[in-house]
Amino acid sequence: MKKNILLAAAAVLLTLSAKAATYTDGTNTLTVTQTDGLYTLSMGSLNVTAPGASTNGYTVVTGDGVTARFTANYAVVDNNGTIVFNNVGNHFQLPNGDFEAWTASSGEPDRWHGFKSASGSLANMASSTLSSSTDTPHGSGHSAKMGSTGILGVVANGTMTNGRLNAGSPIAANTANHSAMDQSWTDTDNNGDPFYMQVYAKPDAIKFWLKFTQGTASTDFPYATMNAVVFDGTYYQDPEDTDYNNKVGAAQNNTIPTCDWSEFNVPFNYSGYPSTNAQAILVTFSTNATPGKGSSSDTLWVDDIELVYNARINSLLYQGSAPAATITWTNDEAPSLDDFTVEYDGQDAKLVKNIATTDQGYVVTIALVSADLLTVDVRTIIFENQQQGSVGDVNGDGSTSMSDVTSLISYVLGNNPTPFVISAADVNGDGSISMSDVTTLISNLLGN
Repeated sequence: MKKNILLAAAAVLLTLSAKAATYTDGTNTLTVTQTDGLYTLSMGSLNVTAPGASTNGYTVVTGDGVTARFTANYAVVDNNGTIVFNNVGNHFQLPNGDFEAWTASSGEPDRWHGFKSASGSLANMASSTLSSSTDTPHGSGHSAKMGSTGILGVVANGTMTNGRLNAGSPIAANTANHSAMDQSWTDTDNNGDPFYMQVYAKPDAIKFWLKFTQGTASTDFPYATMNAVVFDGTYYQDPEDTDYNNKVGAAQNNTIPTCDWSEFNVPFNYSGYPSTNAQAILVTFSTNATPGKGSSSDTLWVDDIELVYNARINSLLYQGSAPAATITWTNDEAPSLDDFTVEYDGQDAKLVKNIATTDQGYVVTIALVSADLLTVDVRTIIFENQQQGSVGDVNGDGSTSMSDVTSLISYVLGNNPTPFVISAADVNGDGSISMSDVTTLISNLLGN
């Protein structure tokens, strides 16, 4: 069964700009050394030497049933399981996205907030609830439960955010009622956590499980909502009260119908937004897509929120065509990486290419690594350097015999024998391949 061992953060002893790097937690140690495009991975009984691909601080090594990828501070090794080294906390996921940790003093989930921790002049009047529930999509653990209430005849929607809610107006649709986030805030919640959540790469999507009921069905306002915004970390609020130039991208589903537990996958859109500096993410769930609408007894459950980082090669071409896994190579120079074109899916995925020299020729590794390093799509193309063969060994089997004569005759007659080493076929050395080479090869085999 695949295991996932998360090792505590530890200092990297040598950076990848050198010829070796070591990742350790004091108990397990991964050592990576590199020589001429070949990498050696050592970890306990694991000792693998394989070709690798490296660019822009990302390296991927694959061979002997092992795939590893690493940066200067972070490494992932797949070898009948996944071992993650030096992962620093929740860099690539939303903390407590499974809602198993709750702050007793406020009754709110750690790193997530409802109206109990809200700011604003009307915060004390906002009584819609956020609480822990054992109603979950998988039958165990906890989920976050939001409930709407009625205040003076106005529906207060149940809302949860990883930022901070503000209750600033008795008019539900007024933008003084919002969720917000700012990296400069120094306030913390009852657990001592900030109302701010950093993001270290642009996610491709956000996944979550959700259950939604309406106390009184509303045909005009039947939907719950989720909105996630990636921005540069300076102040941002949802709903917006002005045009914000710090947005990087957004994922929104404001048509979530009443449903039993269902998994939602909402893609992020990064096109047309004014900023590219992804530093923070504000996520908000609410029992209705329109503020103050729905009924006063709507309920929304949320669980297992996950940011998705894609790494999928959609197309790989070599000199304009899909390459075979093994290519006969007769040139003196190594194949050019510029001849490979790749189309892929992954907003912040890293494409790495490398050529390693081997005794048989060259190994080209094309790898796409997800931003969180947990997913990798690797393609390997072997270039067999047929110039290694001796003169007359046209079938490349390491010896010269009558089978080479047969292959040479077939080639001279215009056929396409496979395999065939062109560089070994000019037996008489006159610069061309003809029947005189056949005659010379036969003479050589007879000892003349």
